[in-house]
Amino acid sequence: MTPRTAAIYIFGGVEPLDCVGPFEAFISTETTDGEPLFETGMVGETMAPVSGVGGLVITPRWSFETMPEVDVLIIRAPWPNSPILQTGSHNRTTRSR
Repeated sequence: MTPRTAAIYIFGGVEPLDCVGPFEAFISTETTDGEPLFETGMVGETMAPVSGVGGLVITPRWSFETMPEVDVLIIRAPWPNSPILQTGSHNRTTRSR
């Protein structure tokens, strides 16, 4: 079984639990044979490290430009001014299942 792809959007000032919690949940899922159900990564507007609350610094796995087509895109809400929502980048990289 080919794992589905999950991306978690990170941005300056992100709360650690809002990105690390979902990340851990997705990487912990597996088939009964022990195969991962998801290929999971953080996505930022660019590949530059992102500073979160409390000094957490995360380097995204993907940028908006390099993010593969994903099955699940997690965007912390509410944050209506999110660059990903303004640029529409999520529209070109996501698909319905």
